[in-house]
Amino acid sequence: MDKKNEEKKTTSFKRRIWVPACPTCDCGCTDEDDKENVETLTFEIPGVDKDKIHLDVTKDRVRMIAHRNAETDYISEYMFSCTATLDKEPTANYKNGILTLEVPVECPDPYKDAQRLTIN
Repeated sequence: MDKKNEEKKTTSFKRRIWVPACPTCDCGCTDEDDKENVETLTFEIPGVDKDKIHLDVTKDRVRMIAHRNAETDYISEYMFSCTATLDKEPTANYKNGILTLEVPVECPDPYKDAQRLTIN
């Protein structure tokens, strides 16, 4: 067998498993006096070493990629319901296959300056 045919047979497929983020919002999303607004996300990613988890957080979303082994990655992306305040450090903890991410958010009342409509 020549080398080209041998390389084609050894090419492996990497399985990417989509993991939904399970959100819980511990914020009073319209209470501007509450300065401790936090959006909490949990991801079930069993069998992953902590140093193989990659989290990227922006003001409006988080992306998680966790390398389980050579054949399998867990992936997820989640858009926050409010704007993340990145000047306060988000926290992440991983224990027994559960990744918990807490992101400080600002949740101003979106209807504060809304126009009231009259119904005819």
